[in-house]
Amino acid sequence: MKKSILPGALLYLFAACTTPYTHLRGAPGTDYFRPEFACKKGALPKEQDALYLLMREKLRTAAFRAPVSESPFMVIAGESTAALFDERIYKKELSEFTILNRAIGGETTALLLTAMDQDIIALRPKVIFISIGGNDIMGGRCLSEIRENVRFFLFKVRTQLPETHVILAGVPPVLSWKVNSVTPYFNAMMADLAKESGPKVEYFDLWQILADPDRPVLQQRFAVLIHPQLTLMQRMMGNKEQDLIEYDRIHFNEYGYIEIARHLKPVLTRIRESQEKPAK
Repeated sequence: MKKSILPGALLYLFAACTTPYTHLRGAPGTDYFRPEFACKKGALPKEQDALYLLMREKLRTAAFRAPVSESPFMVIAGESTAALFDERIYKKELSEFTILNRAIGGETTALLLTAMDQDIIALRPKVIFISIGGNDIMGGRCLSEIRENVRFFLFKVRTQLPETHVILAGVPPVLSWKVNSVTPYFNAMMADLAKESGPKVEYFDLWQILADPDRPVLQQRFAVLIHPQLTLMQRMMGNKEQDLIEYDRIHFNEYGYIEIARHLKPVLTRIRESQEKPAK
């Protein structure tokens, strides 16, 4: 049953935030700086899309409902930035920690709140790594509303799992000027939220890890190449496959996740050591 559900569900969920890119002029996302822009309050269209919600629930049912024998050290949660953190990578780079990934492609801060009790809190992890907010920005949600959703998430963790540490990741650099233009403001907001939420919440700066040192975009070596298949007509017209190579504008490749894991490892080691210290 998993084989019949997961591929289709994943394809639909990630389609919401994956578009090939050739130039930044047609970049995905929302231009928050446009004079006539009005941010969205309340539900985004995706959060009311019956097909999206059905695929999301099928994915959760198929992938997240397997019994867990013991609480993991860390749960990964949030949107596609977290969902694409492949098990192969964290089992190799973070092998000393038990980790479960409960992130969903296309997730928003509002949808995260609807399932966090079942998908995250119930697992009672020692650490939660949360990457969320990128899809809210893509959809033009008001920053104040995103902030309140994340604040409520942190409040629920603090009240229900008072000993659990939260690593709050910022939005990473992408290949879209619309997203990158608002990301510094968003990430500053996340860093402030982490500070005000107490010693068990810390901000994790994905921008610092993945950004090009000279331009405010994702480093080229972390970009995801897309290799479209030529149609018969395109071949007859003399097109070559290398002419169609494009980039995924929103996500990054496995080398990006390896880099994240290597920066995450000392953070997790420090947290584990602090949790193992006897109380004074």
